[in-house]
Formats: sequence, C-alpha cells, structure tokens
Amino acid sequence: FDFVIGNPPWSGILKGPLAAVYDELQKRRLKDSFPVSAQGKYDIYGLFMERSLRFLKPGGRFGLVTQDTYVEKSWARRLRERLSGANTILTIIDLNPCGQLFFHAMNTPAITVVANEKPPASHDILVAVVKKPTGFEELAEAERRTKILRLVQTALAGARQSGRKAVEFVEGFRKPQADFSRAGTGR
Repeated sequence: FDFVIGNPPWSGILKGPLAAVYDELQKRRLKDSFPVSAQGKYDIYGLFMERSLRFLKPGGRFGLVTQDTYVEKSWARRLRERLSGANTILTIIDLNPCGQLFFHAMNTPAITVVANEKPPASHDILVAVVKKPTGFEELAEAERRTKILRLVQTALAGARQSGRKAVEFVEGFRKPQADFSRAGTGR
C-alpha cells in the first residue's frame, strides 16, 4: 500500500480474562507473527505498527493514532529499533494530556507518521509535545480541539524551519532519529 492510516485498539495485551495471554496457542502465534513488537507486557497497538510496516510498499507511509507509551516502555525497545533503523520517522505528535478531549477517554494519545524508506544519515524527526492546556475554560470542545491542532501545526512548522518552536502550551522540536531507539521523545 502507499498509505496505511488508522487508530488501532489500545490497551495492554495482558488485560482481562479474554486477553490472548490466557491462550497459550494464541500467545505463541502472536510472538511468532510479531517478533519485533510482541515482547514482554506489550500493548496490542504495537502489533498494528509492525503490521503496517509490512503492508507498505517502498516509500509508503503510515500514520497511526496510538498511545505514546511505545516511545519509552521496555516492551517497545525492539519496535523503536525497527522503526528508527529501517524506516524514516517523519513526525510524532504527543497529545498526552488531551486524551479526554480528543477521545473521551483517559489515555496518552500520540500520532506517529513513518515512511517505509531507509532514513538519511542525519535525519531529524519532527516532534510536537502538548503540555497541559491552559486558558480553555471559556472554549467549547470543538474550539479546544481546533486550537490545539492549530498550535501543533504552528509548532511543527517553526521546528521544521528553525529547529525549535514553542507556542503557548505546545513545543515543537527536531530530534535526531539516531537517538530514537533510546527511550523518550524529549519531553
């Protein structure tokens, strides 16, 4: 495919009595099918990230809304290595404090855009990190969403041009992709 766009299911694979962890055959199948992301107490969205890479033709891109936990959790170390070694991570938008606003759920959302192509020798990922929003009391929900999206776009555009741009409660910056396999976006 040229593009894979999605919002895969979130939550640890090890939760609930019906989870795959209670079915030994299913656990082995997932580990065999997803050797990069089915590690430790992994989150199911990691399997979707790994699968999306398989679906892409050379030069294709995926854009997924997932939790942000893959950037720092130990289960995702091999996934980070795969993403940063064999692919070009274009953008990560960390919407951590906005789970309730965008998804009506308490979670830690992030948008990740990756190209299925070897990264240039010194590639920088464009990162936007949203801090706890302020000055929202008088705004309706749709206005809050619009404001956050506008600030993220402004911060990313500034980071693209000058390396770093903070605007209100959103910070945009470039992070060397070579540093990505080590945990964290630089919050």
